[in-house]
Amino acid sequence: MVLDKTGTVTEGKPVVSKLIWNTQAMTPGTGATAGNALSDIFYSLEKLSEHPLAEAVVNHLKESAPIDIQYFESITGKGVKGRAQGRTYLAGNRKLLEENHIAIPPSLQEEATRLTSEAQTVIWFADEENVLAIAGITDRIKETSIRAVSELHAAGIEVYMLTETMRPPPGRLLAKQASPTTRPVYCRRTRLPSSADCRQKAGRLPWWATASTTAQPWPKPT
Repeated sequence: MVLDKTGTVTEGKPVVSKLIWNTQAMTPGTGATAGNALSDIFYSLEKLSEHPLAEAVVNHLKESAPIDIQYFESITGKGVKGRAQGRTYLAGNRKLLEENHIAIPPSLQEEATRLTSEAQTVIWFADEENVLAIAGITDRIKETSIRAVSELHAAGIEVYMLTETMRPPPGRLLAKQASPTTRPVYCRRTRLPSSADCRQKAGRLPWWATASTTAQPWPKPT
């Protein structure tokens, strides 16, 4: 059986598990005030985004004060950017930082690598010169998923987890959290279980399930 990851195996509600600030990049002498101001900007920037991961940041920083964001831009597959208080700020993936020539401090890269190894998605927050913070975002495994997968295995049914965003080892780790013998199957959003590509990756499996459907026979490749 193949189970869709988001909303089926997981809760489908990303949350920020850890927010790490780059204190060295903050203006000397301003201390906590600078941190609070940056939290307000991070919150306001992500609030304009429609991405589910941005919503996780907004929920985590819900006590922040709204800041006026000018020249807001959503960059598909990378993140968002905008201006506040005379500076440009970005929030998104590493590719967004690289395209804007923002150097990543070794200490934050170390933290990002650790978060990724724990099957978390990393959101980078930066101004036009420095990385200011990273947020580790996770989508928790449902307790009911763990029980259901265990019962399927006990019945002799092999279980695979369909995911488009995770790559080894994070994808394997997330699958193992559901059950030690669950395997991840990697497919892009444009290649859902009906495609021959995913079917070939998973093997000749007879059933699949997503958050919006019950288990049903795997469609034949067209």
